[in-house]
Amino acid sequence: MGSVPTGPAAQAPDGAADARREPGPLERVGQDLGIPALGEAPWGSHFCQFFGGRQDLLDFLVPFYRTGLERNEACLLTTTDPLDVDDAVEVLSREIDGFGAAVDRGQMVVVSAQARYLAGGSFDPERILELVPAGVEEALRRGYSGRRACTNENWMQQADWDPMMTLEGRLSRTLSGRRSISMCAYPLPKCDAGQLLDVLMRHQFALIRHDDWTLIEPSERKRATEAVERMNVALAQRTAELQSALADLRGFSRWVTHDLRAPLASITSFGEMLAHSSAGRLSDDEAGMLERMRNGAARMERLITDILTYSTAQHADLQIRALDLRSMVAEAWSAVGGENARASLRVYDLPLARGDAALVRQALIALLDNAIRFSAGRPDPLVEAGARTLPDGELAYYVRDNGVGFERADADALFGAFTRLHSVTSSEGAGLGLAIVKEVFARHGGRVWAEGEPGLGATFFFTLPTPAGAGQIPRQNRRGDR
Repeated sequence: MGSVPTGPAAQAPDGAADARREPGPLERVGQDLGIPALGEAPWGSHFCQFFGGRQDLLDFLVPFYRTGLERNEACLLTTTDPLDVDDAVEVLSREIDGFGAAVDRGQMVVVSAQARYLAGGSFDPERILELVPAGVEEALRRGYSGRRACTNENWMQQADWDPMMTLEGRLSRTLSGRRSISMCAYPLPKCDAGQLLDVLMRHQFALIRHDDWTLIEPSERKRATEAVERMNVALAQRTAELQSALADLRGFSRWVTHDLRAPLASITSFGEMLAHSSAGRLSDDEAGMLERMRNGAARMERLITDILTYSTAQHADLQIRALDLRSMVAEAWSAVGGENARASLRVYDLPLARGDAALVRQALIALLDNAIRFSAGRPDPLVEAGARTLPDGELAYYVRDNGVGFERADADALFGAFTRLHSVTSSEGAGLGLAIVKEVFARHGGRVWAEGEPGLGATFFFTLPTPAGAGQIPRQNRRGDR
């Protein structure tokens, strides 16, 4: 007999979209196999069972497939003597509620080993190697959470042994990381010691029945499992330490906001009052000292603001939405006092992007402020904002100035925290502006880089996710390229 009729295609259940996606690292654990001795195993597991007879097989297959059907997994049983297709369907239908309905909708498929492995009259390992991953992808496409499969290898002749062992080794690599649980059942009475070792070395672990189920792990597998467990403990400890450090950092930010700003506000306020009340009565040296005090307080206020902005850029939850960068550039220009600066602003094509509006606005403010400050010494300072399509098709936005520029060797250093390539007297700032820019776009999965030459200005490029259809700039509109 061949396959049990599959019936109409299964309908994708609720949550099918989530079932189709590739699992994250933490989802690769905890797939219940239905066997107490095995407990749970990760997706991609490829293990084996040594069975003594028909009852050994059934004692494994019933809980194995009952659990798979309950977990919305596609199930495949490839079987032969001592449990043929008709026998398997009859027993499993009796022991598993809903088994017949699962067969009818195609969630459960039972096929003879000869039909699957000897199609065309001979064993073709390459064909099987293509069928297995294709079956997993088909299960996901139809909305199942994964696939579990069991194959009774009692169909083999002696000449098939070496090709099968080669196939088993390749299947372990093919199934790794896929949403698949695969078990191969070998008849214990037909395997000599060398063959038992062959099978063990090509599977992650083995199950054998004495009075109860016994789990056998190859020594390398066991050592690897123990190493992973040690790494998980270390990772959990490191995660706890990072969470504690993050809580400390947030506490520091609150302290900076309130306790550090309060005395600074007093210094600034009293300094202004003193400057006003003593106008014309201070010597030039005294007036100079007062002015330096007020400038120092202003720089300290800016440093505190930049530190808080930098912390927010690193840790704030992202609220992603469509962004009109043209209007955001205009808002940022106003925020940095661009209307009162001598610099002119030219805005070219700026396609829509996607991102967190508050963080991207802070990055634009930092870029425009940087451009205004470093072009202030030019007779005709100019700041430009636009976008261009890179040779690989990626869309990059930019802010450009015609200011002092920088050496090419310093391009990467520009984005370091508290890094200045120019003196404080030639350029105010805490040295955090471009570090904030880098953090913001990194949080969005983008990147930032700079190009420039001494005396010829600088261009700062950045990338952001874009809505569909917003990724190309018509060449005739790329007036900002150079």
